[in-house]
Amino acid sequence: IVVDGVVLQNGYLNGEAGAGIRLNTNVTLQNSVVRNNTTLNGAAGGVQIYPAGNLQNCLIENNVQTLNANGGGGICANTSSMGGNIYINGCVIRGNRSNVRGGGINIQGSTASYVTNNVIYNNMAIDGETLKAGGAIHDGGSNVVEFANNLIYNNSGLSVIYTKTGKMINNTIVKNVGNVYMAAAAGANTLVRNNIVWGSATDDTGVTPTSFGGVQANNARIYNNAVYNPLSEDKGWDLQGNIQFSSNNSNDDVEQAAFGVGSGPKFVNPTTFIGAISDAFDEADRALFLEELENADWNLTAKSPCVNAG
Repeated sequence: IVVDGVVLQNGYLNGEAGAGIRLNTNVTLQNSVVRNNTTLNGAAGGVQIYPAGNLQNCLIENNVQTLNANGGGGICANTSSMGGNIYINGCVIRGNRSNVRGGGINIQGSTASYVTNNVIYNNMAIDGETLKAGGAIHDGGSNVVEFANNLIYNNSGLSVIYTKTGKMINNTIVKNVGNVYMAAAAGANTLVRNNIVWGSATDDTGVTPTSFGGVQANNARIYNNAVYNPLSEDKGWDLQGNIQFSSNNSNDDVEQAAFGVGSGPKFVNPTTFIGAISDAFDEADRALFLEELENADWNLTAKSPCVNAG
Protein backbone atom coordinates (compact mmCIF):
# COMPACT_ATOMS: atom_id res chain seq x y z
CA ILE A 1 0.00 0.00 0.00
CA VAL A 2 1.37 3.42 -0.98
CA VAL A 3 0.00 6.65 0.47
CA ASP A 4 1.24 9.52 -1.71
CA GLY A 5 1.02 13.31 -1.53
CA VAL A 6 -1.17 13.89 1.52
CA VAL A 7 -1.08 16.46 4.34
CA LEU A 8 -1.71 15.08 7.84
CA GLN A 9 -1.94 17.88 10.38
CA ASN A 10 -3.41 19.10 13.66
CA GLY A 11 -4.11 15.64 15.04
CA TYR A 12 -4.36 14.97 18.79
CA LEU A 13 -4.21 11.70 20.71
CA ASN A 14 -4.24 10.92 24.42
CA GLY A 15 -2.87 7.54 25.46
CA GLU A 16 -2.31 6.25 21.92
CA ALA A 17 0.53 6.40 19.40
CA GLY A 18 0.94 8.38 16.19
CA ALA A 19 -1.25 11.50 16.17
CA GLY A 20 -0.43 12.12 12.52
CA ILE A 21 -0.43 8.60 11.07
CA ARG A 22 0.40 4.99 11.97
CA LEU A 23 2.27 2.93 9.38
CA ASN A 24 2.16 -0.86 9.39
CA THR A 25 3.95 -3.62 7.48
CA ASN A 26 3.95 -3.15 3.70
CA VAL A 27 2.73 0.46 3.96
CA THR A 28 4.71 3.36 2.45
CA LEU A 29 4.02 7.05 3.11
CA GLN A 30 5.75 9.21 0.52
CA ASN A 31 5.86 12.79 -0.75
CA SER A 32 3.66 13.87 2.16
CA VAL A 33 3.57 16.34 5.06
CA VAL A 34 2.98 15.42 8.71
CA ARG A 35 2.82 18.55 10.85
CA ASN A 36 1.46 20.13 14.03
CA ASN A 37 0.29 16.89 15.63
CA THR A 38 0.40 16.13 19.37
CA THR A 39 0.46 12.86 21.28
CA LEU A 40 -0.07 13.02 25.04
CA ASN A 41 1.00 9.95 27.03
CA GLY A 42 1.69 7.97 23.87
CA ALA A 43 4.55 7.44 21.44
CA ALA A 44 5.11 9.41 18.22
CA GLY A 45 3.82 12.92 17.97
CA GLY A 46 3.80 12.63 14.18
CA VAL A 47 4.40 9.15 12.70
CA GLN A 48 4.24 5.77 14.42
CA ILE A 49 5.86 2.93 12.42
CA TYR A 50 5.10 -0.54 13.82
CA PRO A 51 6.17 -3.30 13.28
CA ALA A 52 7.59 -2.27 9.88
CA GLY A 53 7.02 0.32 7.18
CA ASN A 54 8.51 2.92 4.86
CA LEU A 55 8.68 6.71 5.13
CA GLN A 56 10.02 8.30 1.95
CA ASN A 57 10.56 11.93 0.91
CA CYS A 58 8.25 13.41 3.55
CA LEU A 59 8.27 16.59 5.64
CA ILE A 60 7.83 15.81 9.35
CA GLU A 61 7.58 19.09 11.27
CA ASN A 62 6.41 20.71 14.49
CA ASN A 63 5.01 17.56 16.11
CA VAL A 64 5.01 17.04 19.89
CA GLN A 65 5.19 13.90 22.04
CA THR A 66 4.92 13.88 25.83
CA LEU A 67 5.06 11.50 28.82
CA ASN A 68 5.11 8.04 27.18
CA ALA A 69 8.44 6.24 27.62
CA ASN A 70 8.67 5.30 23.94
CA GLY A 71 9.25 8.93 22.94
CA GLY A 72 9.62 10.20 19.40
CA GLY A 73 8.57 13.79 18.81
CA GLY A 74 8.46 13.44 15.06
CA ILE A 75 8.68 9.67 14.51
CA CYS A 76 8.67 6.53 16.66
CA ALA A 77 9.97 3.53 14.72
CA ASN A 78 9.39 0.25 16.54
CA THR A 79 10.20 -3.06 14.86
CA SER A 80 9.14 -6.37 16.36
CA SER A 81 9.79 -10.09 16.25
CA MET A 82 6.95 -10.38 13.70
CA GLY A 83 9.59 -9.44 11.12
CA GLY A 84 10.04 -6.67 8.59
CA ASN A 85 12.29 -3.63 8.57
CA ILE A 86 11.77 0.12 8.86
CA TYR A 87 13.06 2.61 6.29
CA ILE A 88 13.17 6.39 6.81
CA ASN A 89 14.70 7.91 3.71
CA GLY A 90 14.95 11.32 2.07
CA CYS A 91 12.84 13.16 4.65
CA VAL A 92 13.11 16.58 6.28
CA ILE A 93 12.52 16.22 10.02
CA ARG A 94 12.41 19.57 11.81
CA GLY A 95 10.91 21.46 14.73
CA ASN A 96 9.69 18.36 16.60
CA ARG A 97 9.72 17.98 20.39
CA SER A 98 9.68 15.17 22.94
CA ASN A 99 9.94 15.53 26.69
CA VAL A 100 11.04 11.88 26.98
CA ARG A 101 13.61 10.98 24.29
CA GLY A 102 14.15 11.23 20.56
CA GLY A 103 13.07 14.75 19.65
CA GLY A 104 13.21 13.96 15.94
CA ILE A 105 13.15 10.15 15.88
CA ASN A 106 13.01 7.35 18.44
CA ILE A 107 13.99 3.86 17.23
CA GLN A 108 13.57 0.58 19.06
CA GLY A 109 12.67 -3.05 18.47
CA SER A 110 14.19 -6.32 17.31
CA THR A 111 14.74 -6.11 13.53
CA ALA A 112 16.59 -3.61 11.32
CA SER A 113 15.92 0.11 10.82
CA TYR A 114 17.57 2.28 8.17
CA VAL A 115 17.73 6.07 8.53
CA THR A 116 19.28 7.45 5.35
CA ASN A 117 19.58 10.65 3.31
CA ASN A 118 17.53 12.78 5.72
CA VAL A 119 17.88 16.40 6.86
CA ILE A 120 17.22 16.60 10.60
CA TYR A 121 17.29 19.97 12.36
CA ASN A 122 15.79 22.17 15.07
CA ASN A 123 14.41 19.22 17.06
CA MET A 124 14.53 19.02 20.86
CA ALA A 125 14.42 16.37 23.58
CA ILE A 126 13.77 18.37 26.72
CA ASP A 127 11.50 18.27 29.77
CA GLY A 128 11.17 21.76 31.18
CA GLU A 129 14.81 22.81 31.42
CA THR A 130 16.16 19.24 31.63
CA LEU A 131 17.75 17.93 28.44
CA LYS A 132 16.86 14.34 27.51
CA ALA A 133 18.62 11.77 25.35
CA GLY A 134 18.57 12.04 21.57
CA GLY A 135 17.73 15.59 20.55
CA ALA A 136 17.75 14.41 16.94
CA ILE A 137 17.74 10.59 17.20
CA HIS A 138 17.41 8.09 20.03
CA ASP A 139 18.18 4.44 19.27
CA GLY A 140 17.36 2.48 22.38
CA GLY A 141 16.46 -0.94 20.99
CA SER A 142 18.31 -4.18 20.43
CA ASN A 143 17.84 -3.96 16.68
CA VAL A 144 20.50 -3.16 14.08
CA VAL A 145 20.26 0.47 13.00
CA GLU A 146 22.06 2.12 10.10
CA PHE A 147 22.41 5.90 9.94
CA ALA A 148 23.90 6.97 6.61
CA ASN A 149 24.25 10.18 4.61
CA ASN A 150 22.17 12.32 6.98
CA LEU A 151 22.60 16.03 7.68
CA ILE A 152 21.92 16.61 11.39
CA TYR A 153 22.29 20.18 12.65
CA ASN A 154 21.06 22.56 15.34
CA ASN A 155 19.20 20.03 17.48
CA SER A 156 19.18 20.01 21.30
CA GLY A 157 19.31 17.19 23.83
CA LEU A 158 21.49 15.59 26.48
CA SER A 159 22.91 13.83 23.43
CA VAL A 160 22.13 14.70 19.82
CA ILE A 161 22.30 11.02 18.86
CA TYR A 162 22.05 8.19 21.37
CA THR A 163 22.75 4.84 19.76
CA LYS A 164 23.24 1.27 20.96
CA THR A 165 23.89 -0.74 17.79
CA GLY A 166 24.72 -0.70 14.13
CA LYS A 167 26.44 1.67 11.72
CA MET A 168 26.87 5.43 11.45
CA ILE A 169 28.39 6.32 8.08
CA ASN A 170 28.89 9.56 6.11
CA ASN A 171 26.80 11.83 8.33
CA THR A 172 27.35 15.54 8.96
CA ILE A 173 26.50 16.24 12.63
CA VAL A 174 27.09 19.90 13.46
CA LYS A 175 26.07 22.81 15.70
CA ASN A 176 24.05 20.64 18.09
CA VAL A 177 23.57 20.75 21.84
CA GLY A 178 24.64 17.25 22.93
CA ASN A 179 27.19 14.70 21.78
CA VAL A 180 26.99 11.48 19.80
CA TYR A 181 26.66 8.95 22.61
CA MET A 182 27.53 5.32 21.86
CA ALA A 183 25.78 3.23 24.49
CA ALA A 184 26.53 -0.19 22.98
CA ALA A 185 28.37 -2.60 25.23
CA ALA A 186 31.05 -4.98 24.01
CA GLY A 187 29.83 -7.30 21.29
CA ALA A 188 27.58 -4.81 19.49
CA ASN A 189 30.08 -4.47 16.61
CA THR A 190 29.47 -0.73 16.12
CA LEU A 191 30.96 0.98 13.06
CA VAL A 192 31.32 4.79 12.99
CA ARG A 193 33.00 5.94 9.77
CA ASN A 194 33.46 9.11 7.70
CA ASN A 195 31.35 11.43 9.87
CA ILE A 196 31.90 15.11 10.63
CA VAL A 197 31.03 16.01 14.24
CA TRP A 198 31.78 19.68 14.89
CA GLY A 199 30.59 22.91 16.45
CA SER A 200 28.59 21.20 19.20
CA ALA A 201 28.53 21.78 22.94
CA THR A 202 26.83 20.64 26.12
CA ASP A 203 24.54 23.71 26.05
CA ASP A 204 23.74 26.61 23.75
CA THR A 205 26.40 28.88 25.29
CA GLY A 206 29.06 26.81 23.52
CA VAL A 207 31.37 26.99 26.55
CA THR A 208 31.95 23.23 26.82
CA PRO A 209 32.53 21.61 23.41
CA THR A 210 31.55 17.99 22.83
CA SER A 211 31.80 15.41 20.03
CA PHE A 212 31.66 11.69 20.89
CA GLY A 213 30.95 9.98 24.20
CA GLY A 214 29.98 6.51 25.29
CA VAL A 215 30.73 3.35 27.19
CA GLN A 216 33.48 0.76 27.12
CA ALA A 217 33.04 -1.20 23.87
CA ASN A 218 35.90 -3.25 22.49
CA ASN A 219 34.04 -3.93 19.22
CA ALA A 220 33.44 -0.24 18.39
CA ARG A 221 35.31 0.76 15.23
CA ILE A 222 35.75 4.55 14.89
CA TYR A 223 37.35 5.21 11.51
CA ASN A 224 38.08 8.32 9.41
CA ASN A 225 35.92 10.81 11.29
CA ALA A 226 36.55 14.54 11.68
CA VAL A 227 35.94 15.94 15.19
CA TYR A 228 37.01 18.74 17.51
CA ASN A 229 37.17 16.97 20.87
CA PRO A 230 39.80 14.24 21.11
CA LEU A 231 38.34 10.75 20.83
CA SER A 232 38.60 8.77 24.08
CA GLU A 233 41.44 6.29 24.15
CA ASP A 234 40.34 4.60 27.39
CA LYS A 235 37.12 2.92 26.20
CA GLY A 236 38.58 0.13 24.08
CA TRP A 237 37.43 1.75 20.82
CA ASP A 238 39.38 0.92 17.68
CA LEU A 239 40.45 4.41 16.51
CA GLN A 240 41.90 4.74 13.01
CA GLY A 241 42.36 7.59 10.54
CA ASN A 242 40.40 10.24 12.48
CA ILE A 243 41.32 13.94 12.19
CA GLN A 244 40.88 16.69 14.75
CA PHE A 245 39.81 20.26 14.00
CA SER A 246 41.78 23.01 15.72
CA SER A 247 38.67 25.01 16.62
CA ASN A 248 35.12 24.16 17.59
CA ASN A 249 33.99 27.69 16.66
CA SER A 250 35.93 28.94 13.66
CA ASN A 251 34.89 27.61 10.27
CA ASP A 252 38.14 28.88 8.72
CA ASP A 253 41.89 28.69 9.27
CA VAL A 254 43.10 28.92 12.85
CA GLU A 255 46.37 30.75 13.49
CA GLN A 256 49.00 29.11 15.68
CA ALA A 257 46.86 26.05 16.32
CA ALA A 258 48.21 24.03 19.23
CA PHE A 259 46.79 20.79 17.83
CA GLY A 260 44.70 19.42 14.99
CA VAL A 261 44.67 20.38 11.33
CA GLY A 262 44.89 24.16 11.80
CA SER A 263 41.42 24.66 10.41
CA GLY A 264 37.70 24.42 10.93
CA PRO A 265 35.69 22.30 8.48
CA LYS A 266 35.15 25.15 5.97
CA PHE A 267 31.44 24.75 5.25
CA VAL A 268 29.99 27.10 2.64
CA ASN A 269 27.53 28.83 5.03
CA PRO A 270 27.15 27.33 8.53
CA THR A 271 24.76 28.62 11.18
CA THR A 272 26.24 30.94 13.80
CA PHE A 273 24.44 29.49 16.85
CA ILE A 274 24.34 26.13 18.62
CA GLY A 275 21.29 23.95 19.22
CA ALA A 276 17.61 24.25 18.37
CA ILE A 277 15.58 27.44 18.65
CA SER A 278 14.09 27.37 22.13
CA ASP A 279 11.12 29.14 23.66
CA ALA A 280 13.58 31.28 25.60
CA PHE A 281 14.63 33.15 22.45
CA ASP A 282 12.94 36.50 21.90
CA GLU A 283 10.91 37.10 18.75
CA ALA A 284 13.66 38.98 16.90
CA ASP A 285 16.26 36.27 17.56
CA ARG A 286 13.83 33.53 16.57
CA ALA A 287 13.19 35.18 13.21
CA LEU A 288 16.91 35.69 12.60
CA PHE A 289 17.85 32.14 13.58
CA LEU A 290 15.01 30.59 11.57
CA GLU A 291 16.36 32.41 8.53
CA GLU A 292 19.83 31.03 9.27
CA LEU A 293 18.50 27.49 9.53
CA GLU A 294 16.79 27.72 6.16
CA ASN A 295 19.76 29.37 4.40
CA ALA A 296 22.55 27.22 5.86
CA ASP A 297 24.77 25.47 3.32
CA TRP A 298 26.69 22.53 4.76
CA ASN A 299 28.60 21.67 1.61
CA LEU A 300 32.38 21.74 2.01
CA THR A 301 34.56 24.20 0.14
CA ALA A 302 37.47 22.90 -1.91
CA LYS A 303 39.92 23.95 0.85
CA SER A 304 38.27 21.91 3.59
CA PRO A 305 40.60 19.48 5.39
CA CYS A 306 37.78 16.93 5.15
CA VAL A 307 37.93 16.72 1.34
CA ASN A 308 39.44 13.37 0.29
CA ALA A 309 40.31 12.67 3.94
CA GLY A 310 37.85 9.80 4.49
